Amino acid sequence: MRIRWWQSIRGRLVLGSVVLSLFATSLLALTAMLAVFYYYGVDQKSRMQDLARDRARSISTNYAHDDHNFSKATTDELPLATPQNAQSARNS
Repeated sequence: MRIRWWQSIRGRLVLGSVVLSLFATSLLALTAMLAVFYYYGVDQKSRMQDLARDRARSISTNYAHDDHNFSKATTDELPLATPQNAQSARNS
């Protein structure tokens, strides 16, 4: 009677090595993807905070120069933020 390849010790060692290699490679790829996603999220959050800080600073500067007219100071910095849009956003 002939022994199948998976029944021999060599076959089992090869199969175990292949499974272990696939597991290690998958774990490495998963770790790399999680690291990229995490640092991308941190970078995006930092950029959004910087953008918000810069816009707020510009609006406050415009507010001081436009005789304390908040609507004009906001419209100068954020042209799409009209008073009608702000009012409808507050009501929803």
